[in-house]
Amino acid sequence: MGIYSGPGFGPFDPGLNEEDDLELPANLKRYDFTKVSVFGDFEVCPLVPEKEGRMQPACIESDKNLVSKKSDF
Repeated sequence: MGIYSGPGFGPFDPGLNEEDDLELPANLKRYDFTKVSVFGDFEVCPLVPEKEGRMQPACIESDKNLVSKKSDF
């Protein structure tokens, strides 16, 4: 899944980058994703129907049990 802010964003608006003003639950906003990977239980909401062999855009509705690990990239 590709994470976007919601309908009308990312692939739905070609002029916007999906990382610009990405809406995330408050718990996730505190992480610097260039330095850590975050694992946990996420409730996601698909934005379009699933298509075989294609990434499915979705948004994160909620999170819990978050654990971060320093990224190796």
